[in-house]
Amino acid sequence: MRPLELRLRNFRSFYGEGSTFDFRGRRLIGVVGPIGSGKSTILDAIAFALYGRTPRISLGTKSLIHQRTDNAAVSLRFEVDGEVWEAVRNLRRKGASQHALYRLADDAPEADKIDQVLLERKVNRKVEELLGLDYQGFGRSVLLAQGRFAEFLEARPGERDEVLKGVFGHERIDAVRELAKRNAATARHEIEKLDIRLGNARKVEEALVERRKELAEAATRFESLEVVRPAFEELAGLSRAAAESRGKAKTRLEELHSRAEELPNQDAGDRDAALAGQARDQLAEAEKGLTEAEGQLAEAERAVASEEFVEREQHWRRASELIVRIDGQAEAANRAAVRAVKASDAVGGCEKKVGPDSEALKSACSDLEDVETESQQTESALRRAEERLEEAHHADMAGSLRGRLSAGDDCPVCEQPVHEVPEQTESDAVGAQTALEEARSQNKGAGKRLLVAKGRMERAKAALEASSARLEEARLQLSEARKHEGEQQQRLDRLREEILGFLGKGDPAELLAAERAALDVFQGKVTEARKVREGALRKRDQAAAREQRARRRLSDLRTRIGALAALLQTGPEIPKDDPEAIRLALAALHAEWNRIESDLKRTIEEQQAEIEAAAGRLEELRAEHGVSGSIVESMAAVKARRDQAAKDIERGEEQLAGVEELEQERRWRGEQKRLNSRLASDLTNARFIRFLLDEERAVLAGLGSEHFERLSSGRYRFTEDGEFSVVDLNAAEAVRRADSLSGGETFLASLGLALGLAEMVGRRGGRLDAFFLDEGFGALDPEHLDLAMEGIESLVSAREQRLVVVVSHVPEVQNRIEDLIVLDNAPVTGDSKVVSGGAARPQPS
Repeated sequence: MRPLELRLRNFRSFYGEGSTFDFRGRRLIGVVGPIGSGKSTILDAIAFALYGRTPRISLGTKSLIHQRTDNAAVSLRFEVDGEVWEAVRNLRRKGASQHALYRLADDAPEADKIDQVLLERKVNRKVEELLGLDYQGFGRSVLLAQGRFAEFLEARPGERDEVLKGVFGHERIDAVRELAKRNAATARHEIEKLDIRLGNARKVEEALVERRKELAEAATRFESLEVVRPAFEELAGLSRAAAESRGKAKTRLEELHSRAEELPNQDAGDRDAALAGQARDQLAEAEKGLTEAEGQLAEAERAVASEEFVEREQHWRRASELIVRIDGQAEAANRAAVRAVKASDAVGGCEKKVGPDSEALKSACSDLEDVETESQQTESALRRAEERLEEAHHADMAGSLRGRLSAGDDCPVCEQPVHEVPEQTESDAVGAQTALEEARSQNKGAGKRLLVAKGRMERAKAALEASSARLEEARLQLSEARKHEGEQQQRLDRLREEILGFLGKGDPAELLAAERAALDVFQGKVTEARKVREGALRKRDQAAAREQRARRRLSDLRTRIGALAALLQTGPEIPKDDPEAIRLALAALHAEWNRIESDLKRTIEEQQAEIEAAAGRLEELRAEHGVSGSIVESMAAVKARRDQAAKDIERGEEQLAGVEELEQERRWRGEQKRLNSRLASDLTNARFIRFLLDEERAVLAGLGSEHFERLSSGRYRFTEDGEFSVVDLNAAEAVRRADSLSGGETFLASLGLALGLAEMVGRRGGRLDAFFLDEGFGALDPEHLDLAMEGIESLVSAREQRLVVVVSHVPEVQNRIEDLIVLDNAPVTGDSKVVSGGAARPQPS
């Protein structure tokens, strides 16, 4: 795995979108900056992009979101075996986070996505597959975070084996073992199925004997039934003909019975005819009364439609409309007066608000001047603290040079002989750093107070402007309200004068009511005439309804007689409006109905006797030849048994034809099961993989020992048994536990193992093209620090595409690395910012 580009948004101390780190073409990178500037965060982001975890935070990853935002994102583009991948993780304080892994067509800025993996578990599983390492293995061999340098050294043997399996691709043997297990299980399953099929074949051999016997018996039985079939069919035909005749008669009789209720009564027909005559007479009388009432109504309506009546009614309507307008205008004048009073009150309220807002603005301006003075003072103090710290650093560099010089040596600065070494002076760097932090805190606090004061002044200014604008608006609304009040009162006065001239003196409502009463006299006559006409119309309608109902009953009786006559297929055509003809037709219908019903009952009895006689002769014939049911069904059943037996024999013979092939396949499947079971057993961790890893640990112990001995100036090596215990060469080669080393010695031991592991991977073309180291150099003296840096530089030079990223506060480490990513803290917010080195450095041509 070789990182190409890392992008951060609102991740831990990196705020905003602009944090991008380009690793293309870079090999050894140093990440430097003051405490809290975000150096370790870069390595956290790489680990989180790949595995969704960081060395310091495994769970509760929402704490990785910058405190001033609700979301964060990390994306890492990297290369594995010539393929370009990009891992993207989006975090939210509320709601689910998003995780995605894309395979890209190339390393272009807008490269096409040719494959994608979504959901956190699937992304983590794919990353482990690509890198050959789980998160723990990655943290023990690739990314050595603060305080975790010795994890591989102090890990249990099984944990170290898992790391080595991933680094050297031995996990593929696990896949081969699992494949062998699946193949063995498949062979076992197929053998079980073959055994079932072979057992079935033996059962088929036994069944064939019985089926051949059944075939012979069925053929003989079918031939005997064919001989007597004509006699069966003759009796069946006689029985069917009688049953058909009886069925028709029975159906006809059932139809008559089902419609017997429809047969009308003769007395009911006479009553319907008499009622029809009475209804016609009553209808004629009602129509005469309706004609007289309509004449009276026409005369009253002509009086109401006269010119005199119309003019008086129009005069009354105009007066009514004018009174309504006066009432509406009086209400409008009252609303205008209320509006003027409210506008006057609003002006008074706005005038009371302007004064306090003006005083508040003066107070805010005075406070702002005081805070600006304080901010200028804290900025001056901060510059003085920075100058003091820089002077202290120069003093520390001079002190470092004094410790390495002796009288007569050449000075590394001026290159002149040193006659007398200056005295060592006590460093002021710690005090200067403390003073600088305090000055930064005070300047930050003053900046916040300045922002608050400015905001208060702006709010006071906006409040005064708003209250002044509201006062001006209220005064304008008061002027408009008073003008509107005068206009509405003038309109009301004009309407009152107009109604006086229209109706004369007196109460307008009483005058208008008297005029309405005179008009209502004429309207009352029309109303009364309409009531008389409506009564006559109701009588006519009731008589017409009775006449229509009588006619419908007579028509319904005629229709029912016709329908039943059609059912009996008899009866003449009946006139529509002749009650006597309808009555006579009903009497004839009753007589014909009784005759037909008697004939049908006699036919049913005769045909039933024929059916019973044929059934008796047919039962005798069935008993003689052993037939149950119809001859056709019996012959079909015998034929079906014969045909099925023949098919079973044919199918059984076909099944037996493949028995030899089944037995051959059974032997082949058994051999496959044996070979795959043996392979799965041999490729376990306790056998073949243990053999491989024993060799890997021995080689790693040897290479790690060479680097550890050089880094420790010839004092320490690792044991050759692959357990990575420590051999103390200065104590008669005594063997010590790794956890007995000091902090600096533990760092050198871990670095030695890492260098050895990287060398092994480089020799075999492995997958480790990146190495990340976070601190650990502060525990080393100058001599061992030089040796550690030489080891790291050799790690870079051993493989052209390898990337090594070192995070350190130690100045000597920073001076040995040319390619630096320089970070710093924002003075007010404390956010991390990239000073330089985020983009890739141009490569020499």
